[in-house]
Amino acid sequence: MEITAESDALVVLSRLLSERLVVVDVGARWGFAQAWDRLREKCLTIGFEPDEEECARLSEIHRGDQRMRFVPVALGAQTGLATLYLTRDRKGCSIYPPATEAVTRHPGLTDGQLEDTSLIELMALDDWCASEGASLGIGRVDAMKIDTQGSELDVLRGAEATLEGVRLIEVEVEFNELYEGIALFPEVDQYLRQQGFVLWKLGNLAHYAQAGMRTEWQTTETIHYDDVTSSYPAGAGQLFWANAVYLKKDCAYPDHEAGWQSLVRDACVTSAHRLFDLSSLALELARKTAPADVGAEIDAALSAELLQIRREKELVERSAELTGTFRIDFADPSFVGGGWYPPQVLPYGGVRWSGPGRDAWVDLPVALRPGTRIELLAVGFMTPQIAEALAFDLNGVPVRLMTSPHEHGTVYSGVVPEAYRSSRRFTRLMMHTLAPVRWNAANPESDDDTELGAALSWIRLTAPDTE
Repeated sequence: MEITAESDALVVLSRLLSERLVVVDVGARWGFAQAWDRLREKCLTIGFEPDEEECARLSEIHRGDQRMRFVPVALGAQTGLATLYLTRDRKGCSIYPPATEAVTRHPGLTDGQLEDTSLIELMALDDWCASEGASLGIGRVDAMKIDTQGSELDVLRGAEATLEGVRLIEVEVEFNELYEGIALFPEVDQYLRQQGFVLWKLGNLAHYAQAGMRTEWQTTETIHYDDVTSSYPAGAGQLFWANAVYLKKDCAYPDHEAGWQSLVRDACVTSAHRLFDLSSLALELARKTAPADVGAEIDAALSAELLQIRREKELVERSAELTGTFRIDFADPSFVGGGWYPPQVLPYGGVRWSGPGRDAWVDLPVALRPGTRIELLAVGFMTPQIAEALAFDLNGVPVRLMTSPHEHGTVYSGVVPEAYRSSRRFTRLMMHTLAPVRWNAANPESDDDTELGAALSWIRLTAPDTE
């Protein structure tokens, strides 16, 4: 079975890396960002998750995948014992106690109420790298994500030596206390600047309304991108936290004197985070000093990134609310998505296999309303377990789909839930699978080691008022 990788900048660039990238995810509940999967064997992801049950679940899901490691350790400023404050929703547990006033005043934060405490062992990332990193061949860490419910600055202080090699950090920052005594954004920002980082962007700004506050009020917020102004509807509530992306200064402001190898490495990191302006700039500079054969690969990566940017722009510009029925085949030239291999043409139509990552998505140029009917035809799975665990969401909102037999496979169908809301003018349908399986693992007679998950043929959407 011959399948060639889709034109993807990260897939192309992974071939140029002389050494694998190392990504550390601190607070790895639910697993890693899927962008790193596209770097294949050239990326090692290490997740630290103090919830031993969750860590064991993730390790079992990815058993046998040497690119992913999950470590049941809580990181902090230094190695030693600490109190873990257990909240009603366990994903909000922290080594800092919940801020009682914030939790009681804001109904959206009630799951952060304290239920219990336990004693845990903390470890500094520098200490872990010194004791365990050598056995994994970790020379340096290239990128980090830190989401530890208020102790992010502690984690950073325990990783001062590690930060010397880090190029990008995504860190949750707090603007008002969710937990007592935590470091707020100014302290985190100051520390990272002292380590040679600059703030690049803020995203996922989370606001919470006070009890008794009328929340139906809406205003308009504006973001400026040079001379492009983007306005969007905004709601009520106080800003509590956001995700901040920091870059090492010479990664944010690249120079060709860094050498093409370093520039390509930085381009991989920034492209994975969809910072296409930075990755494209780094690749343009790398092109100036790279050998001719490498230059051809860089040109291919640049073309892939520009194509993706253009597709996303066109998708937003032409999107509209769905009326009637909309269907797209996975072999259609207008197909826009990620995490898929190129289409294969079968007697009854085209299909695409997901892989090598665990998530794959389709961007549909229509906005959906609650009650919209969704139907997908899945024509193949690498294992029965992948079929059983298949899950979907619409613009980040989980949607439950039932299965029924079809002459060519299985139809997944359901309706958009009444609670669904999205301000996007298009719809991203995301499919989540278990870890893909190599083709020759299921077909020993083949030497094809392509990693595959599920194969889909078409998607059909029907507006709720369509007769």
